[in-house]
Amino acid sequence: MFFFLKTFLGGQLLSVMGRDGNDQIYPIAWAVAEGENNLSWEWFFLHLKDCLELDEGQGVCIISDEHMGILNAVKSVLPKAEHRHCGRHVFAHWPKSFREDEMKLHFWKIAKCYNLADYNDDIEDLNKLDPYAAVAFKAYNPKLFCKDFLDCSVKSDAITSNMAETFNGYIINPRTKHLIYMLEDIRCALMQRLLQKRLEMQKCTSNLCPKIQIRLEKNNEKAAMCDVSSSTETLFIVSHYL
Repeated sequence: MFFFLKTFLGGQLLSVMGRDGNDQIYPIAWAVAEGENNLSWEWFFLHLKDCLELDEGQGVCIISDEHMGILNAVKSVLPKAEHRHCGRHVFAHWPKSFREDEMKLHFWKIAKCYNLADYNDDIEDLNKLDPYAAVAFKAYNPKLFCKDFLDCSVKSDAITSNMAETFNGYIINPRTKHLIYMLEDIRCALMQRLLQKRLEMQKCTSNLCPKIQIRLEKNNEKAAMCDVSSSTETLFIVSHYL
């Protein structure tokens, strides 16, 4: 993600955020460049690749908007990484006539489908509602932002880059300062955040992180509504009460 710097010097702040074990923002790297272009992003990803020893990106998932500089840099530097497009940015580029509340619900319902059968059913529902909207949806290459098509070897189902907006909330004031003071303020703010999150996790008594524990408990409640029949020692049929 990138952010414009609000000083007379101009420039942009390039950044990459990750998720920690509690499914919260974890800042990985940020750097200042003269502008968002192919050279800047390639330089940024080359340093990221070297520091994290990413090789060609095997097992790595990157989520970004559809800026050509990022697309080209990832393709060049991390060719084996799974590069997802942010669903929120895709929706923003959807024709305005399709962005009313009902269409918005259909868009995200399709994007969040975990299997092909549900995906096809929801696409058909959208097609009945507005054939042009269904064509417009498929024109954005759903394989890049719909959960049904995600690489299962990467243990993340994220399809938006909302974490970058959280990071922006931490740096919105420092972005108005001179370069050196801005970088120092960002470093201090994130240092304090990491300490705060570390202290919170030290108080945790469960085997799993709190947010993951809550998610597991919700899934347990849903599992109580299912019947399981064994086919083999490792293959089962699961039937939902509906």
